[in-house]
Amino acid sequence: MLRTLLAKLNTPAVRKDKARQLDLYCQIGDLYRTKLHNLQSALQYYQNMLECSQELSENTKQAKAYSRLGLTCDMLGLQQEAYANHERALAIYRVETSNEIDICIAYKNLASSLALSDQVSDAKTNYETALAVAMETGNKTEQMDIYCKLGDLHREQLHEPQVSHKYYTEMLALARDLGRKDREGLAYNRLGLACDDMQDYEAALGQFQKYLKMSEESGNKTAQITAHQNIVGSYKALGKLDLARYHYQSALTLAMEIGNKTKQMDIYCMLGDLHREQLHEPQVSHKYYTEMLALARDLGRKDRERIAYNRLGLACKDMQDYEAALEWHQKHLKMSQESGDKTEQIAAHQNIAVSYKALGKLDLARSHYQSAMDIAMATGNKHQQENIAENLAKL
Repeated sequence: MLRTLLAKLNTPAVRKDKARQLDLYCQIGDLYRTKLHNLQSALQYYQNMLECSQELSENTKQAKAYSRLGLTCDMLGLQQEAYANHERALAIYRVETSNEIDICIAYKNLASSLALSDQVSDAKTNYETALAVAMETGNKTEQMDIYCKLGDLHREQLHEPQVSHKYYTEMLALARDLGRKDREGLAYNRLGLACDDMQDYEAALGQFQKYLKMSEESGNKTAQITAHQNIVGSYKALGKLDLARYHYQSALTLAMEIGNKTKQMDIYCMLGDLHREQLHEPQVSHKYYTEMLALARDLGRKDRERIAYNRLGLACKDMQDYEAALEWHQKHLKMSQESGDKTEQIAAHQNIAVSYKALGKLDLARSHYQSAMDIAMATGNKHQQENIAENLAKL
């Protein structure tokens, strides 16, 4: 597909035709952004698209280019550029077009960009404006999407799960009305998350189970994994650990079926935590953490490799194998120093100190607690300083 589009772009006829160039720049940019996930290339083609539209004095095409540049900048974390591009698109659409859908989407995109840069109040205002436009024109698809985004804003950034629950309920009603099974399933998931935030774990469980059922009916295994993991959270909160373990295992089986090693790695970590922290079975947790470590190395995920070393050390400590625990925590410390993560370094030094204390090597334990204290003081971490001081006093 990409080769075909690039070949067309380089034909003599297209090189003489700015309008055709503009269309191809747009298609190629979309391909890079949505399919190939090469955002820098997408940005370049959208910039070419913008320049073509300016040469042609096509204002609505300029707005289209600005909108795509904004979306790409959002994905790249370039929030100032994203915001500026979305504002330019909206300004053009408000003057040049009577197409209310374009205006609605421009407000929505601007709101999403503001939300990403934590300008929550302005994001809320623009989402509400987009919703008003969608309702005036009877555009139920856009209403449904904006209800979801408003729900997310209130749940994730404003920490108002009751308000988000109302928006998700509106989203669900429209999804059913439009026969959009995919969005209906998503609404169940979001409602479950809102109920979870309200600590209504029974209600959350019911919503997640509906999401799982719809995901199974559609055959979407990635969604099924998410549903199983969310169900685990509800069962853990309700103290039903055997059911939590069952759903983790179901999620792991699905991740293995679709070859998603990242998901497998994360689930091995969560299964290990469940067996170590709540089921008090460190030997079992050690096996899961070992699987996690193997996948982290295979995927080149240094961040997850560090976590695996930490978890293996904690499992060995729980098994009272302090020599092995010490070795794992030393590996964790080395990788944390290489990455420059000060918080992990503090944790590693403290865990090493615990191992040395258990082995009767109090001077070494004291040395590592002091190293942890030095880092905590340098980073201004008062909570850790108090915790470390307390541990030092017990030596």
